[in-house]
Amino acid sequence: MFQKFVKSLVENKTARQFWTDWGLEISSQNLKIVGRTLPNVTLHFGQNHKELVGPKGDWTRASTNRTVLTAANVERWAIVYPVSAKSTATAFMTILKQQAPRMGVNFKAPKIVEIPNDRTDTFVKAIRDLPDNAEFVLTMFTGPQKGDRYAAVKKICLVDRPMASQVVMQKTLANEKRQLAVVQKVVLQINCKMGGSLWGTRIPIKGLMVVGIDVYKNKGGKKEMVVGIVGSINATFSQFFSDVIITERRDNDLYKQISQGKKKSEVTWIVINFIYFRSCRGD
Repeated sequence: MFQKFVKSLVENKTARQFWTDWGLEISSQNLKIVGRTLPNVTLHFGQNHKELVGPKGDWTRASTNRTVLTAANVERWAIVYPVSAKSTATAFMTILKQQAPRMGVNFKAPKIVEIPNDRTDTFVKAIRDLPDNAEFVLTMFTGPQKGDRYAAVKKICLVDRPMASQVVMQKTLANEKRQLAVVQKVVLQINCKMGGSLWGTRIPIKGLMVVGIDVYKNKGGKKEMVVGIVGSINATFSQFFSDVIITERRDNDLYKQISQGKKKSEVTWIVINFIYFRSCRGD
């Protein structure tokens, strides 16, 4: 494609005159240089399994055939679905019971909540009525994807009834040829949401914490600004602490607050080195 573009510049009289006026000449041959090829990455999974990722960067098969690096225990959870999706929900649970143990993720039997219709308020009420100790809910939507229904479920699980949540579409699971792959991907997502980790790499720097910082400054002239901070809290970089800080526009005050935020994080190993990523746009 690039060679074709260069050829058009060389052969076009108008374009060639433009370059000539500037005292330039375009070569018809590309300049070839020797680039550096990075070594293939080795991913680490559970039970000490290792997977060498090829140059295409695809480890899809390994992600479902290997056990996860750190397994979550999904014990107090529920599945909510309309009565019209009962057969799909049953098939989903059957495949989940078969695949989750192979992938190393532990699921206890869920609370089954069958609702009469797929209205948004019906889903919301069903989630509100879950036991107080529920920590995860999977909802199955029928029909077309509706943004308001999805937003309502996510809002109640974030604000009113804080718990991890996963939404699946019945039509996605209705395709029998794709059912297995879909359920496997759902298991991986749930494991992450419940605090597990799927795979990891070996980082040569020991005792490293990676911290990311972003700042929002009030454009109305106020001195306050909002700082978002996130940092890794374990040696495999699979768990993170996050906090939001409202502070004044003084660097010494900002870094003082950040230091307090790091102290609040439940770091599970000795931190010796830090790497900071900070958005500096407009700072």
